[in-house]
Amino acid sequence: MSLRTFSSIWVFLLANHAFGEPEAASISLRGHKGWIAAIAFSPDGRFLASAGEDETVKLWSVDSGKMAKEFGAEDSAVTALAFSPDGRFLAAGLWNGAV
Repeated sequence: MSLRTFSSIWVFLLANHAFGEPEAASISLRGHKGWIAAIAFSPDGRFLASAGEDETVKLWSVDSGKMAKEFGAEDSAVTALAFSPDGRFLAAGLWNGAV
C-alpha cells in the first residue's frame, strides 16, 4: 500500500521584497498527490502550470489561486513543462520519454 501526500506550491509576490517591505501576498496551491517535478508560468503571468508524480498537469489561476484546468498524462509522471512564447500551447515531458 502506497501512502500519498498532497504537495503544495507556494507562490510569493516579490515586488514588495525588493523594497524591504513585509511580504504582501502569497498563495498556496494544493492539489497534487505526491511530488511536484515541474512548474511553469504562462508568458502573460496569468497562469501557473504544475505537474508531477500523480500523472497530471494542473493549470492554476495566479490571481485567484484556484485550479482552472486539469489534464491527465499517459501513465507516467510528468517531469517537464514549457509554454509556447504566445501562451497558446503547453508542452509536457513525461518520465517515460513521451512528450
